Order: sequence, then C-alpha cells, then structure tokens
Amino acid sequence: MSTEGVDGGITTIVFVDVEGSTALVDRVGDHAGTAAVVQQLDRVRERLDTYGGREVKSLGDGLMLTFSSPRQAVGYALATQRALTGTAPRVRFGINTGEVFDVQTDPIGAAVNAASRIADRADGGEVLVADVVRQLIGLSPAIRFVDRGRVRLKGFSERWHLWAAEDSAAAASARGTVGRRSELVAIGEMISSTVSGVGLTILFEGEAGIGKTHLVREAIGLARAAGVTVIEVVADEVMRRTGALPFSLLEDSRVAGQQRDRLRDLLQRRSRDGAPEDLSYGVVEASVDAVESLANAGAVLVVFEDAHWADDLSLSVLRSLVRRAPDSRSTLVSEARSKTVSRAIAMRS
Repeated sequence: MSTEGVDGGITTIVFVDVEGSTALVDRVGDHAGTAAVVQQLDRVRERLDTYGGREVKSLGDGLMLTFSSPRQAVGYALATQRALTGTAPRVRFGINTGEVFDVQTDPIGAAVNAASRIADRADGGEVLVADVVRQLIGLSPAIRFVDRGRVRLKGFSERWHLWAAEDSAAAASARGTVGRRSELVAIGEMISSTVSGVGLTILFEGEAGIGKTHLVREAIGLARAAGVTVIEVVADEVMRRTGALPFSLLEDSRVAGQQRDRLRDLLQRRSRDGAPEDLSYGVVEASVDAVESLANAGAVLVVFEDAHWADDLSLSVLRSLVRRAPDSRSTLVSEARSKTVSRAIAMRS
C-alpha cells in the first residue's frame, strides 16, 4: 500500500473493546446485549473531549480513538476505567504510539494495527500499553506500569513488550472513604486529569457534618501521592476581611520571589488606597499568575475550605482559576455550606 501524498505524523492510538460482547448477545439476546454494549461505549465517550481525544470511528463493540499525547491517552483510559468500576460488561483498552498516515480521516499504518492487537491482548478492566508509550510517559507518580512481558501480536514478527497501566491515585483511595464511591471517582479523575495537563473544578456543598472536609482531605492526600503541588487555604470570619487566597499565595515560599513582590505591592497599595477597583483587578491577575507559574512547573491543586466565609477578593480569584483551569495544569477544590457561594465560585465570567 502506498502512502505517498497522505498526511502523517506521530500519534497515539487507542482501541477500546467491550469484553465478551458476542457471548453477551448470545446469552441475553440481541436487543439487551446490544443495548448494554452501546451504554458502555457512551460512558467511554464521556471524558474524551476533556482529555483532548478524538473518536475516529465506531467498531460495533468498540471504538478507535486518537490523542496527540500518550500521557493524555493513558490518563483518559485510567479515568474511564475508574468510572466504569462495578459496571458490566467490562471494557479493555489497547494503546500504542507511532507514525500514522491519514491522521485526520482514517488513520492507517503498523502503529494502528499494533494498537488493535494490544487491545485484543488486554483483560476486561485493563489498560494495556506498548513499551513506547511507557517510555514516552516516563516517571509519573500518578501512573504505575506493571510488566506484562514480551508477547507476539498477530501480523508482527517481533515480540512486543507490553505493560498494564494502573492508576496510583485510585489504588490509594481504596484504603480511605467508605460509601462515597461517586465522589471518590470524581476526585480520582480530577487528580489524573490534572497530572495529564487538564485542570478541573470540584465544589462540595452542604451543611456541616456531611463529610465535605473528609472528601477534601482525601483529594489532598491523593494529590500529594501523585506528586501534585497543593495550596491549602482555609477561610474564617477574620480572614474574610483580609483576603484569604491572595495572602496565602503571598506567604507561599514556592511562589517566585518576583511574583510575591508584585502581589505584596498590590495588596499594600490596595489596603492603603481604599481598595480601588483597578488594584483589586491587579491583585486577582497577580494571584492567578502565581498559581499558573507553579502549574508550569508541575500539576497544582488549589484547595479552599469553608468558602462560605470567603471575602470578595478571594472569590474573584477563585472564579478566575475556574475559568482558566481547562487550559492549565491547575485544579480547584472548594467546599462551602452555601449554594450561593458555590454558584458564585462556579461563575465563569
């Protein structure tokens, strides 16, 4: 087959397959079996845009996807497997990275064929990757690779070294909270997404005593286990008058000295000059720049507890972080008793 004149490039290919779909249809009937497969594939599609993936085509009981980054592809697959935990039929992923032709329409090439064969080798609930994918991702505290040995793939003469990718954050969460599965799935997905380069926002709201703080502590623990920089802020009635979030960034030694100096000057001028609107805007921008500078060096989690006590300046910073999160490696977790405050934080403009 000639590839002359066909666009090509290095691409990460993901094949998704519903395990035992033929046997399922035979067992429960065509209508029920097909409905179960379609439902699982719809769930698989839910996170695709978040991780920058593209659906190339449906394969009946599976999907062919492409990603520009192997890290995002594996992060997507692990987040999807975590969300599918306890559901049936099980889904398996095969991932490979290599030169692909006809990238924008119907990708072809040996790398594509290998990804399909790798998916065939995976067990239900497993994310199986080629060695090149593991090497390109490198060391990642959020992902653990388990050696599956060298195997023969149909159509290839050489043996392929395969690895099962596992979610370190999900493994750590298993020891913690009981009875909050949906929240833990969301937290684990948030950490994986942040490490993969896509920031998210989670807001916990409700009355005191329902477990919001425990979930926030779980998020912090998982983030630190994954090597994510954590910025913790707790508001109270006193902090409400002083600007909890900007001052926390000012006191954080991990923020570059030049940025701390800029933020300190703006806060002092704002306090001295009676908080003119232009200086408040400058404080917000300086605070967000400080977080984004940390995110440029690695994933960042900003945690704001008791946001019902948050001052207006901190809420403005939180809104700006929410707006910019999808384009950065910074994620926001906040908890509040008031729905009004949660909605104020979630406002994107």
